[in-house]
Amino acid sequence: LLISVKPGKLNKMAAILENEPDVLTFYGEPVTVIKPSEFYVHLGVVQAPTEQSKLAINYRLSKGMEMVYLHQGSTKSALSGISPSSNRNIILCYDLPTFIYGTDTIHINLLDLDRLEVKYRSVLRNVQSLPSSVATPAIYLTLGVLPAIAERDIEILGLLGQIAQCPRDLQSVSDIIEENLTKFDIHFPGWSGLARKTTALYGLDDPYEVLQNPWRSDRWRLHCKKTVTSYWIRVLHEACQPLSTLDLFDTSRLQLESAHPVREAARLDSISTTRATYVMWLLLGVYNTGERLSIMGKASTAACLLCKAEVDCRIHFMLLCPLLHDIREDFLRKMMDLSPLVYKYMDTSLEFLLCILDPFSPRVPKQLRDSWKSKQEIYKLSRDFCFAMHKKRTKLIESLT
Repeated sequence: LLISVKPGKLNKMAAILENEPDVLTFYGEPVTVIKPSEFYVHLGVVQAPTEQSKLAINYRLSKGMEMVYLHQGSTKSALSGISPSSNRNIILCYDLPTFIYGTDTIHINLLDLDRLEVKYRSVLRNVQSLPSSVATPAIYLTLGVLPAIAERDIEILGLLGQIAQCPRDLQSVSDIIEENLTKFDIHFPGWSGLARKTTALYGLDDPYEVLQNPWRSDRWRLHCKKTVTSYWIRVLHEACQPLSTLDLFDTSRLQLESAHPVREAARLDSISTTRATYVMWLLLGVYNTGERLSIMGKASTAACLLCKAEVDCRIHFMLLCPLLHDIREDFLRKMMDLSPLVYKYMDTSLEFLLCILDPFSPRVPKQLRDSWKSKQEIYKLSRDFCFAMHKKRTKLIESLT
Protein backbone atom coordinates (compact mmCIF):
# COMPACT_ATOMS: atom_id res chain seq x y z
CA LEU A 1 0.00 0.00 0.00
CA LEU A 2 1.09 3.57 -0.63
CA ILE A 3 -0.20 6.31 1.69
CA SER A 4 -0.88 9.70 0.10
CA VAL A 5 -2.40 12.73 1.77
CA LYS A 6 -4.15 15.92 0.75
CA PRO A 7 -1.97 19.06 0.47
CA GLY A 8 -3.51 20.57 3.62
CA LYS A 9 -2.46 17.53 5.64
CA LEU A 10 1.24 17.60 4.68
CA ASN A 11 2.42 19.53 7.76
CA LYS A 12 0.48 17.24 10.09
CA MET A 13 1.85 14.21 8.23
CA ALA A 14 5.38 15.58 8.56
CA ALA A 15 4.95 15.90 12.32
CA ILE A 16 3.70 12.33 12.54
CA LEU A 17 6.63 11.00 10.51
CA GLU A 18 9.15 12.59 12.87
CA ASN A 19 8.02 10.19 15.58
CA GLU A 20 6.94 7.15 13.54
CA PRO A 21 8.92 4.48 11.70
CA ASP A 22 9.04 4.46 7.90
CA VAL A 23 7.25 1.11 7.70
CA LEU A 24 3.84 0.62 9.31
CA THR A 25 1.20 -2.08 8.99
CA PHE A 26 -2.39 -1.82 7.84
CA TYR A 27 -4.59 -4.86 8.58
CA GLY A 28 -1.39 -6.83 8.92
CA GLU A 29 0.03 -5.67 5.56
CA PRO A 30 3.19 -3.53 5.35
CA VAL A 31 2.56 0.09 4.41
CA THR A 32 5.27 2.27 2.88
CA VAL A 33 5.13 5.83 4.18
CA ILE A 34 6.53 8.39 1.79
CA LYS A 35 8.19 11.52 3.15
CA PRO A 36 6.31 14.78 2.48
CA SER A 37 9.29 16.16 0.55
CA GLU A 38 8.68 13.48 -2.10
CA PHE A 39 5.12 14.60 -2.88
CA TYR A 40 3.94 16.85 -5.68
CA VAL A 41 0.46 17.92 -6.77
CA HIS A 42 -0.79 16.08 -9.85
CA LEU A 43 -4.27 16.75 -11.25
CA GLY A 44 -5.08 18.19 -7.83
CA VAL A 45 -4.04 14.95 -6.09
CA VAL A 46 -0.83 14.50 -4.13
CA GLN A 47 1.45 11.96 -5.82
CA ALA A 48 4.82 10.36 -5.08
CA PRO A 49 7.02 10.62 -8.19
CA THR A 50 9.77 8.32 -6.94
CA GLU A 51 7.41 5.41 -6.30
CA GLN A 52 4.20 5.74 -8.28
CA SER A 53 5.63 4.69 -11.66
CA LYS A 54 7.06 1.40 -10.41
CA LEU A 55 4.03 0.61 -8.25
CA ALA A 56 1.56 1.41 -11.01
CA ILE A 57 3.35 -0.72 -13.63
CA ASN A 58 3.87 -3.63 -11.25
CA TYR A 59 0.14 -3.66 -10.56
CA ARG A 60 -0.76 -3.29 -14.24
CA LEU A 61 1.55 -6.16 -15.21
CA SER A 62 0.02 -8.37 -12.53
CA LYS A 63 -3.56 -7.61 -13.55
CA GLY A 64 -2.73 -7.72 -17.26
CA MET A 65 -1.24 -11.21 -17.06
CA GLU A 66 -4.19 -12.40 -14.98
CA MET A 67 -6.47 -11.27 -17.80
CA VAL A 68 -4.27 -12.94 -20.43
CA TYR A 69 -4.36 -16.31 -18.66
CA LEU A 70 -8.07 -15.96 -17.99
CA HIS A 71 -8.91 -15.59 -21.70
CA GLN A 72 -6.07 -17.41 -23.42
CA GLY A 73 -4.41 -19.71 -20.95
CA SER A 74 -0.95 -21.03 -21.68
CA THR A 75 -1.73 -23.11 -24.79
CA LYS A 76 -3.97 -20.94 -26.97
CA SER A 77 -1.44 -20.07 -29.65
CA ALA A 78 -1.24 -20.34 -33.42
CA LEU A 79 0.59 -23.68 -33.31
CA SER A 80 -2.21 -25.14 -31.22
CA GLY A 81 -4.71 -24.06 -33.88
CA ILE A 82 -6.12 -20.93 -32.21
CA SER A 83 -6.42 -18.15 -34.76
CA PRO A 84 -4.29 -15.08 -33.98
CA SER A 85 -7.06 -13.03 -35.60
CA SER A 86 -9.45 -14.19 -32.87
CA ASN A 87 -6.87 -13.62 -30.17
CA ARG A 88 -6.30 -10.14 -31.61
CA ASN A 89 -9.87 -9.17 -30.76
CA ILE A 90 -9.52 -10.54 -27.22
CA ILE A 91 -6.24 -8.69 -26.72
CA LEU A 92 -7.63 -5.35 -27.91
CA CYS A 93 -10.91 -5.64 -25.98
CA TYR A 94 -9.68 -7.10 -22.69
CA ASP A 95 -5.93 -7.60 -22.28
CA LEU A 96 -4.61 -4.28 -23.57
CA PRO A 97 -7.06 -2.10 -21.56
CA THR A 98 -6.07 -4.02 -18.43
CA PHE A 99 -2.36 -3.46 -19.09
CA ILE A 100 -2.65 0.31 -19.57
CA TYR A 101 -5.65 1.19 -17.35
CA GLY A 102 -4.94 4.36 -15.39
CA THR A 103 -1.43 4.87 -16.81
CA ASP A 104 -2.72 7.81 -18.86
CA THR A 105 -3.18 9.91 -15.70
CA ILE A 106 0.35 9.66 -14.29
CA HIS A 107 3.95 10.03 -15.38
CA ILE A 108 5.55 6.65 -16.06
CA ASN A 109 9.34 6.64 -16.38
CA LEU A 110 10.93 5.14 -19.48
CA LEU A 111 12.25 2.06 -17.68
CA ASP A 112 8.81 1.12 -16.38
CA LEU A 113 7.18 1.86 -19.73
CA ASP A 114 9.69 -0.48 -21.32
CA ARG A 115 8.81 -3.23 -18.82
CA LEU A 116 5.15 -2.84 -19.74
CA GLU A 117 5.91 -2.94 -23.47
CA VAL A 118 8.16 -5.99 -23.20
CA LYS A 119 5.47 -7.97 -21.38
CA TYR A 120 2.75 -6.88 -23.80
CA ARG A 121 4.97 -7.76 -26.75
CA SER A 122 5.56 -11.19 -25.21
CA VAL A 123 1.79 -11.77 -25.21
CA LEU A 124 1.57 -10.78 -28.88
CA ARG A 125 4.45 -13.10 -29.75
CA ASN A 126 3.00 -16.04 -27.87
CA VAL A 127 -0.44 -15.94 -29.49
CA GLN A 128 1.27 -15.93 -32.90
CA SER A 129 3.72 -18.70 -31.96
CA LEU A 130 6.66 -16.54 -33.01
CA PRO A 131 10.13 -17.21 -31.56
CA SER A 132 11.95 -14.56 -29.54
CA SER A 133 14.27 -13.87 -32.48
CA VAL A 134 11.49 -12.29 -34.56
CA ALA A 135 12.22 -8.63 -35.26
CA THR A 136 10.28 -6.40 -32.86
CA PRO A 137 8.38 -4.27 -35.44
CA ALA A 138 7.15 -7.42 -37.20
CA ILE A 139 5.42 -8.63 -34.01
CA TYR A 140 3.02 -5.68 -34.15
CA LEU A 141 2.62 -5.62 -37.94
CA THR A 142 1.82 -9.33 -38.33
CA LEU A 143 -1.02 -9.07 -35.80
CA GLY A 144 -2.10 -5.58 -36.80
CA VAL A 145 -1.89 -3.88 -33.39
CA LEU A 146 -0.27 -0.75 -31.98
CA PRO A 147 2.39 -0.91 -29.24
CA ALA A 148 1.02 -0.50 -25.72
CA ILE A 149 2.75 2.87 -25.34
CA ALA A 150 0.96 4.12 -28.46
CA GLU A 151 -2.40 3.02 -27.05
CA ARG A 152 -1.51 4.79 -23.79
CA ASP A 153 -0.80 7.97 -25.76
CA ILE A 154 -4.25 7.73 -27.36
CA GLU A 155 -5.75 7.52 -23.86
CA ILE A 156 -3.76 10.56 -22.71
CA LEU A 157 -5.01 12.56 -25.67
CA GLY A 158 -8.56 11.31 -25.17
CA LEU A 159 -8.44 12.45 -21.53
CA LEU A 160 -7.28 15.88 -22.69
CA GLY A 161 -10.30 16.11 -24.99
CA GLN A 162 -12.65 15.15 -22.16
CA ILE A 163 -11.14 17.72 -19.78
CA ALA A 164 -11.51 20.41 -22.45
CA GLN A 165 -15.23 19.56 -22.66
CA CYS A 166 -15.85 19.84 -18.89
CA PRO A 167 -18.92 21.99 -18.08
CA ARG A 168 -17.97 25.51 -16.96
CA ASP A 169 -19.27 24.91 -13.44
CA LEU A 170 -17.02 21.84 -13.04
CA GLN A 171 -13.79 23.33 -14.31
CA SER A 172 -11.52 22.91 -11.30
CA VAL A 173 -9.34 20.27 -12.96
CA SER A 174 -9.30 22.18 -16.25
CA ASP A 175 -8.29 25.36 -14.42
CA ILE A 176 -5.41 23.62 -12.67
CA ILE A 177 -4.10 22.20 -15.93
CA GLU A 178 -4.53 25.48 -17.81
CA GLU A 179 -2.63 27.33 -15.09
CA ASN A 180 0.20 24.78 -15.20
CA LEU A 181 0.36 25.03 -18.98
CA THR A 182 0.84 28.79 -18.78
CA LYS A 183 3.45 28.63 -15.99
CA PHE A 184 5.53 25.59 -16.90
CA ASP A 185 7.15 24.13 -20.01
CA ILE A 186 7.08 20.64 -21.52
CA HIS A 187 9.31 19.25 -18.75
CA PHE A 188 6.81 19.94 -15.95
CA PRO A 189 6.36 16.66 -13.99
CA GLY A 190 2.59 16.99 -13.73
CA TRP A 191 -0.11 15.73 -16.09
CA SER A 192 -0.08 18.96 -18.10
CA GLY A 193 3.57 18.31 -18.96
CA LEU A 194 2.70 14.75 -19.96
CA ALA A 195 -0.11 15.97 -22.22
CA ARG A 196 2.17 18.59 -23.79
CA LYS A 197 4.90 16.01 -24.51
CA THR A 198 2.37 13.69 -26.10
CA THR A 199 0.83 16.32 -28.39
CA ALA A 200 4.30 17.51 -29.39
CA LEU A 201 5.38 13.97 -30.32
CA TYR A 202 2.52 13.58 -32.78
CA GLY A 203 2.41 17.16 -34.07
CA LEU A 204 -1.02 17.86 -32.57
CA ASP A 205 -2.36 21.13 -31.15
CA ASP A 206 -0.79 22.23 -27.87
CA PRO A 207 -2.98 21.29 -24.86
CA TYR A 208 -3.46 24.97 -24.01
CA GLU A 209 -4.98 25.58 -27.45
CA VAL A 210 -7.19 22.52 -27.04
CA LEU A 211 -8.50 23.86 -23.72
CA GLN A 212 -9.15 27.29 -25.18
CA ASN A 213 -10.81 25.96 -28.35
CA PRO A 214 -12.12 22.50 -27.47
CA TRP A 215 -13.11 19.93 -30.07
CA ARG A 216 -16.05 17.67 -29.60
CA SER A 217 -14.47 14.94 -27.48
CA ASP A 218 -15.40 12.08 -29.86
CA ARG A 219 -14.01 13.92 -32.89
CA TRP A 220 -10.85 14.86 -31.04
CA ARG A 221 -10.27 11.25 -29.98
CA LEU A 222 -10.87 9.95 -33.52
CA HIS A 223 -8.48 12.57 -34.93
CA CYS A 224 -5.82 11.66 -32.35
CA LYS A 225 -6.20 7.94 -32.96
CA LYS A 226 -5.73 8.39 -36.72
CA THR A 227 -2.69 10.61 -36.14
CA VAL A 228 -1.07 8.26 -33.63
CA THR A 229 -1.74 5.22 -35.82
CA SER A 230 -0.26 6.92 -38.90
CA TYR A 231 2.82 7.87 -36.90
CA TRP A 232 3.42 4.33 -35.66
CA ILE A 233 2.75 2.74 -39.05
CA ARG A 234 5.53 4.91 -40.43
CA VAL A 235 7.86 4.11 -37.52
CA LEU A 236 7.28 0.35 -37.75
CA HIS A 237 7.63 0.29 -41.54
CA GLU A 238 10.90 2.21 -41.39
CA ALA A 239 12.22 -0.05 -38.63
CA CYS A 240 11.66 -3.10 -40.85
CA GLN A 241 13.56 -1.79 -43.87
CA PRO A 242 17.19 -2.39 -42.78
CA LEU A 243 16.56 -5.81 -41.22
CA SER A 244 18.00 -8.62 -43.32
CA THR A 245 15.70 -11.27 -41.83
CA LEU A 246 12.68 -9.38 -43.21
CA ASP A 247 13.79 -9.36 -46.85
CA LEU A 248 10.58 -11.22 -47.83
CA PHE A 249 8.34 -9.35 -45.39
CA ASP A 250 6.48 -6.70 -47.36
CA THR A 251 5.10 -3.99 -45.07
CA SER A 252 3.48 -1.75 -47.67
CA ARG A 253 -0.03 -3.18 -47.18
CA LEU A 254 0.15 -3.71 -43.41
CA GLN A 255 -1.78 -0.84 -41.81
CA LEU A 256 -2.45 -2.10 -38.25
CA GLU A 257 -6.10 -2.82 -39.00
CA SER A 258 -6.01 -6.61 -39.16
CA ALA A 259 -3.64 -9.56 -38.98
CA HIS A 260 -1.28 -10.39 -41.85
CA PRO A 261 -3.09 -11.64 -45.00
CA VAL A 262 -1.47 -15.06 -44.60
CA ARG A 263 -3.09 -15.27 -41.16
CA GLU A 264 -6.38 -13.86 -42.39
CA ALA A 265 -6.53 -16.40 -45.22
CA ALA A 266 -6.36 -19.20 -42.67
CA ARG A 267 -9.57 -17.86 -41.09
CA LEU A 268 -10.69 -19.80 -37.99
CA ASP A 269 -9.76 -23.27 -39.21
CA SER A 270 -7.40 -24.83 -36.66
CA ILE A 271 -5.40 -26.89 -39.18
CA SER A 272 -4.99 -23.92 -41.51
CA THR A 273 -3.97 -21.72 -38.59
CA THR A 274 -1.26 -24.15 -37.53
CA ARG A 275 0.11 -24.53 -41.04
CA ALA A 276 0.06 -20.77 -41.66
CA THR A 277 2.52 -20.44 -38.78
CA TYR A 278 5.23 -22.23 -40.76
CA VAL A 279 4.62 -19.86 -43.67
CA MET A 280 5.05 -16.90 -41.30
CA TRP A 281 8.32 -18.32 -39.95
CA LEU A 282 9.69 -18.47 -43.48
CA LEU A 283 8.41 -14.99 -44.35
CA LEU A 284 9.96 -13.52 -41.19
CA GLY A 285 13.29 -15.29 -41.70
CA VAL A 286 13.13 -17.28 -38.45
CA TYR A 287 12.64 -20.81 -39.78
CA ASN A 288 15.42 -23.01 -38.37
CA THR A 289 17.48 -23.69 -41.47
CA GLY A 290 21.10 -24.73 -41.08
CA GLU A 291 22.24 -21.24 -42.05
CA ARG A 292 20.14 -19.55 -39.35
CA LEU A 293 21.14 -22.03 -36.64
CA SER A 294 24.79 -21.49 -37.55
CA ILE A 295 24.42 -17.70 -37.30
CA MET A 296 22.76 -18.11 -33.90
CA GLY A 297 25.59 -20.33 -32.71
CA LYS A 298 23.31 -23.35 -32.32
CA ALA A 299 24.96 -25.39 -35.10
CA SER A 300 28.60 -25.89 -36.01
CA THR A 301 27.93 -25.62 -39.73
CA ALA A 302 25.45 -24.03 -42.13
CA ALA A 303 25.43 -27.13 -44.35
CA CYS A 304 22.24 -29.04 -45.12
CA LEU A 305 21.91 -32.07 -42.87
CA LEU A 306 20.05 -33.97 -45.59
CA CYS A 307 22.02 -33.49 -48.81
CA LYS A 308 25.21 -31.93 -47.37
CA ALA A 309 24.86 -28.80 -49.53
CA GLU A 310 27.22 -26.06 -48.39
CA VAL A 311 24.48 -23.67 -47.23
CA ASP A 312 21.05 -24.69 -45.97
CA CYS A 313 19.07 -21.46 -46.44
CA ARG A 314 15.38 -20.89 -47.16
CA ILE A 315 15.91 -21.10 -50.92
CA HIS A 316 17.79 -24.39 -50.59
CA PHE A 317 15.17 -25.86 -48.27
CA MET A 318 12.11 -24.82 -50.30
CA LEU A 319 13.43 -24.93 -53.88
CA LEU A 320 16.63 -26.98 -54.17
CA CYS A 321 17.14 -29.80 -51.65
CA PRO A 322 16.94 -33.04 -53.70
CA LEU A 323 15.62 -35.11 -50.80
CA LEU A 324 12.44 -32.99 -50.82
CA HIS A 325 12.05 -33.10 -54.60
CA ASP A 326 8.85 -35.18 -54.71
CA ILE A 327 6.85 -32.82 -52.49
CA ARG A 328 8.14 -29.80 -54.39
CA GLU A 329 7.27 -31.15 -57.83
CA ASP A 330 3.76 -32.08 -56.79
CA PHE A 331 3.19 -28.61 -55.36
CA LEU A 332 4.51 -26.82 -58.46
CA ARG A 333 2.15 -28.79 -60.68
CA LYS A 334 -0.81 -27.77 -58.53
CA MET A 335 0.45 -24.20 -58.52
CA MET A 336 0.46 -24.12 -62.32
CA ASP A 337 -3.14 -25.36 -62.31
CA LEU A 338 -4.08 -22.21 -60.40
CA SER A 339 -2.09 -19.96 -62.74
CA PRO A 340 -0.41 -21.08 -65.97
CA LEU A 341 1.75 -17.95 -65.81
CA VAL A 342 3.75 -19.40 -62.93
CA TYR A 343 6.16 -21.13 -65.30
CA LYS A 344 7.43 -17.70 -66.46
CA TYR A 345 8.64 -16.91 -62.95
CA MET A 346 9.93 -20.30 -61.83
CA ASP A 347 13.52 -20.13 -60.70
CA THR A 348 15.51 -20.53 -57.51
CA SER A 349 15.33 -16.96 -56.23
CA LEU A 350 13.89 -15.10 -53.26
CA GLU A 351 11.35 -13.52 -55.61
CA PHE A 352 9.88 -16.88 -56.58
CA LEU A 353 9.98 -18.04 -52.96
CA LEU A 354 7.86 -14.99 -52.11
CA CYS A 355 5.38 -16.02 -54.82
CA ILE A 356 4.98 -19.29 -52.95
CA LEU A 357 4.78 -17.91 -49.43
CA ASP A 358 2.66 -14.81 -50.04
CA PRO A 359 1.08 -15.04 -53.51
CA PHE A 360 -0.71 -11.69 -53.21
CA SER A 361 2.20 -9.67 -51.89
CA PRO A 362 2.56 -6.32 -53.72
CA ARG A 363 6.12 -7.41 -54.52
CA VAL A 364 4.82 -10.33 -56.58
CA PRO A 365 4.44 -9.28 -60.25
CA LYS A 366 0.98 -7.82 -60.82
CA GLN A 367 0.42 -10.03 -63.84
CA LEU A 368 0.88 -13.11 -61.67
CA ARG A 369 -1.20 -11.75 -58.79
CA ASP A 370 -4.10 -11.09 -61.14
CA SER A 371 -3.88 -14.53 -62.72
CA TRP A 372 -4.62 -16.70 -59.65
CA LYS A 373 -7.92 -18.53 -60.14
CA SER A 374 -8.74 -18.55 -56.41
CA LYS A 375 -7.23 -16.55 -53.57
CA GLN A 376 -8.25 -19.09 -50.95
CA GLU A 377 -6.94 -22.03 -52.97
CA ILE A 378 -3.50 -20.54 -53.59
CA TYR A 379 -3.09 -19.59 -49.94
CA LYS A 380 -4.21 -23.09 -48.92
CA LEU A 381 -1.73 -24.62 -51.36
CA SER A 382 1.03 -22.45 -49.89
CA ARG A 383 0.21 -23.53 -46.33
CA ASP A 384 0.00 -27.20 -47.23
CA PHE A 385 3.27 -27.08 -49.15
CA CYS A 386 5.24 -25.40 -46.36
CA PHE A 387 3.84 -27.79 -43.77
CA ALA A 388 4.57 -30.87 -45.90
CA MET A 389 8.14 -29.70 -46.52
CA HIS A 390 8.67 -28.98 -42.82
CA LYS A 391 7.21 -32.32 -41.76
CA LYS A 392 9.33 -34.38 -44.14
CA ARG A 393 12.50 -32.43 -43.40
CA THR A 394 11.98 -32.89 -39.66
CA LYS A 395 11.33 -36.62 -40.09
CA LEU A 396 14.45 -37.11 -42.22
CA ILE A 397 16.66 -35.19 -39.78
CA GLU A 398 15.30 -37.23 -36.87
CA SER A 399 16.09 -40.45 -38.74
CA LEU A 400 19.70 -39.31 -39.16
CA THR A 401 20.13 -38.63 -35.47
